[in-house]
Amino acid sequence: MELDEQENFVPYPRRATQEELLQAAIEGDDYSETKAKLKAVGNALAQLIGYFNRDVKRNRELASLASARKFASSYPKAGLRVEALDLDNDKDTPDNTVVYRKNGNIYAVDGFYTAPGFG
Repeated sequence: MELDEQENFVPYPRRATQEELLQAAIEGDDYSETKAKLKAVGNALAQLIGYFNRDVKRNRELASLASARKFASSYPKAGLRVEALDLDNDKDTPDNTVVYRKNGNIYAVDGFYTAPGFG
């Protein structure tokens, strides 16, 4: 009889006490390294934006290789050239879509481009 009761037993999750919640908040989480990297990247991006006094915008038509080629062919006077490059040299990530201007300068990377500064 005891075995039947144990087989049908469904554990009820217990609620954490206030002390356990406080301890969990004090302890570092598993994502601290990722958060640190994101913070560093965010700071670097903010410095670049401030240095160039430009805002970063996104054109979704330039995000993928196929749509960027279509965009470049729709505006032939702009003389845009599209390439797929592996900018981070990581074989596990997809190639970046890089759009160049007539003069060879980079116009956009994965759809992100710079626009005139803040106000």
